[in-house]
Amino acid sequence: MGRAVQILGDQRSKDRVPKHTCAPANLDSGGLLMRGRKPKPTTLKRLAGNPGKRPLRDPVKAALGIGSPPSSLPKAAKTIWRKLAKQLDEMELLARIDAGAFTVYCQALSEMHEANQHLETEGYFVKSPNGHMIQNPWLAIRKNAVKDIAKFAPEFGLSPVSRERLHVTPDPSARRKGNPFAATAASAHIGTGD
Repeated sequence: MGRAVQILGDQRSKDRVPKHTCAPANLDSGGLLMRGRKPKPTTLKRLAGNPGKRPLRDPVKAALGIGSPPSSLPKAAKTIWRKLAKQLDEMELLARIDAGAFTVYCQALSEMHEANQHLETEGYFVKSPNGHMIQNPWLAIRKNAVKDIAKFAPEFGLSPVSRERLHVTPDPSARRKGNPFAATAASAHIGTGD
């Protein structure tokens, strides 16, 4: 009997995965393990005034200007695309290669607005086909859209924290003109380090 326990004990130890191989890691789009903090793009470092004072690498050459929105985007997402793309182009933060991520951001923002409209008219609970009250499916759609927005907004300097890091100053005159996105990514200047 002691031999059987010993054999089982050996087998269990072989099946066990060492703890050091289970360390959390981020996966990039190619499926490769990427550890640590995401590097900040050189353009964003320059706009922020290079707070770390480390030598900056030359930025990757990418064709500036994102062009027109994809035809697959809904009308509301295309409107968001055009407004934001113009402002981000002026700040030289948007390149053609960013079209995929920018499309996801605009689509998510559009979906969030649509979900909010449905929730406002239908409420947070609806009747299911069998007559039971269930959570409105638009809540899940909004939740997923908000996750995408939170994930992609900092990549383009569209969150309060990322704007602060870029030293972006809202343009008070733009607010008076009625453009709701003008204050989001108004004007940026290179910090002087003061």
